[in-house]
Amino acid sequence: MPKIQHVYRRGAVYYWQRRLPKKRIQASQYEIPCKNNCIERDEYARSSGEYQNTQPEKIQLCLHARELCLAKQRASLLTAFSEIVFREYRQGMLSGSQVVVMVQDFGVAFMRDLDAAALLAKQRADFNIDSEESKERIMHWVHKLFAAHGSKIELRDRDRALMAKNGLGLREIAAVEQSLCNCEFRADKFVDPTKIKAVLTKHNIEHNASNFFEARQAYFRAGAQVLKDSGRRWQGEFAEDAQILSQAITAEVQPYGYQIRSMPSVGIQSDIEVPAERAAGLNSNHKSSVQTQKVPTKEIAEKLIQDKRRDKTWGEPSEKQCRTAAKLFVWATGVEFIGELTESDLRSFRDIMLNLPKSFGKSPKDYDQSLEEVLEKASRMSLDEVAFSPSTINKHFQKLDDMIVFFNSGADHQKLHWFNGTAAYRTKRQGRAKEDRNPFESDTITKIFDYPFFIGCKSDARRHIAGDIVVHDSQFWVPIIAAHSGMRRSEITGLNLSDVRCSEGIHYFNIEENEHRGLKNKQSKRLVPIHQAILKLGFLDYIKELKARGFSNLFPELHLIYKDSGTGEAFSKSGWNAAIPKIIPDHTEKKLCFHSFRHSVITALHRLKVDPSVCKNIAGHLGEDVHEERYLETAELQVLAEAISKLPSYVGDLPKRPIRLSHKLSKKQRKRKTSKKQDA
Repeated sequence: MPKIQHVYRRGAVYYWQRRLPKKRIQASQYEIPCKNNCIERDEYARSSGEYQNTQPEKIQLCLHARELCLAKQRASLLTAFSEIVFREYRQGMLSGSQVVVMVQDFGVAFMRDLDAAALLAKQRADFNIDSEESKERIMHWVHKLFAAHGSKIELRDRDRALMAKNGLGLREIAAVEQSLCNCEFRADKFVDPTKIKAVLTKHNIEHNASNFFEARQAYFRAGAQVLKDSGRRWQGEFAEDAQILSQAITAEVQPYGYQIRSMPSVGIQSDIEVPAERAAGLNSNHKSSVQTQKVPTKEIAEKLIQDKRRDKTWGEPSEKQCRTAAKLFVWATGVEFIGELTESDLRSFRDIMLNLPKSFGKSPKDYDQSLEEVLEKASRMSLDEVAFSPSTINKHFQKLDDMIVFFNSGADHQKLHWFNGTAAYRTKRQGRAKEDRNPFESDTITKIFDYPFFIGCKSDARRHIAGDIVVHDSQFWVPIIAAHSGMRRSEITGLNLSDVRCSEGIHYFNIEENEHRGLKNKQSKRLVPIHQAILKLGFLDYIKELKARGFSNLFPELHLIYKDSGTGEAFSKSGWNAAIPKIIPDHTEKKLCFHSFRHSVITALHRLKVDPSVCKNIAGHLGEDVHEERYLETAELQVLAEAISKLPSYVGDLPKRPIRLSHKLSKKQRKRKTSKKQDA
């Protein structure tokens, strides 16, 4: 069924559900939607009730509707009402500056207590540094989980997997669970409420349930961050020492008269007393050094990429996207240093992307032009040629979001405390994701394989003109493989000869990261059996010929052209982009492109009633839920081969021809022979 926000169907009847703040709701204060007796006012009162705290509660209401249109109408009224509740709830929340101050206060207290405890521990005869570090890692995750879950933790497999991914052993994970069990997984039994109340009193904040909850969350945030920074206690890494000594030497003062920056991520300063005659000079000097240090936007992007590369959380596409977003942002807004960024710059960036040509940035020369020149050219273009797509805009903002968060985590510069994410500047997608591209129909695929690339061309140089020559290169094999496997373009073009394998008589592609390209995600690493239609055209003979000539790539000619772009772009630019408009003149209007092969295969597998889990294995998609992702084993190769064999053959009429490689490879070989003779 089409998805409606906050609506689900149970049996034949539609229901509305949403998590709302637990707060006193006076039925007489709001006009609760109850037209046609669709929702009883008493029913809402029973569901919401009167609460003394602000924890969100899942409200579920029957819409008393079996028709989708009626359910949509009634759900929209409830959603609008719930927005009023949220708006009033947000008005009573603490300001961002109040939360920051509380995080700082808690952080200073945490840091002081932990440093003192570490000094005492090092004086004990049974001191064990590994044991002490392990204790802090355990408590770091306890605080982090409370910061993530709120008042009560429901420990999930995802949380355990995340702890394991971040280096916690089984014993440490069990210790985290035991610590949570000791407090019954409840925040109110873990933290002393007097600490929270003391900070609220210190900053003249009203003592109510909402403020207490937010202050307690600030406590957990501060604790998680301080406990994470264990290097100062157990590895001797005191980040502030260099600054202390520098200030002492420059100002000719003793180092103990310096305000220590204890928490790198939030810029906390300790409350060590400073002599009055030195305080003003030290603080002003320190403030000046922090404010005047400028970090280039592109430099932050590179540091973020290095950080993600160490964590192995980004692949090459994400790294490229990050560099592109930084380059475009600097070019469009002129903000060379990320610390000078303002909210108006984010709004300007969005407006500029909505007025740039769609093709902007595909050529490095685009950035040689000024913004005014590009916008002036765009004003003369048709509406279809202007404005980045919503997905492109959102990708740029996502990477910009990552860069700012990474920048704010540093300790040696002024932070952007006003920043609260880029969600407000992103563009909503119109329609569903699958509507971006359509699958090829069977007759369209047949029409594609009637093109000179496949039935015969005039010569290597005149591939788009019909003739008797069939060149076995990427323009011939890549579309055929895509139509009979559903593999992505870059997955095919980046294959090595060693990725074509055979097991138990089944030939298959081994898709994994290599030196030419990464993968879209972890589940993209998989095995895809080779359809018999591909083998009948002499695919194995093609591989033998490449090996005989000393090549290691499945499509070596792609590595000789467009070296700055990936092999996928090289394939498109070397023939496919010119061919598709001739085969399907209205391909843009019909939303057809190379990726449509993938849609066609996945659609065909579902129509053939292939098991959904097998379809996901072939396509490299996620499971429906955590159970499928974690516990269901990958389908056996034999099962995958049977599913692939059910796909129709679109090249059955093409005869097997003698293998003829691209003339570009012959030129490459002549260069190799010449260089070898010169070396001899």
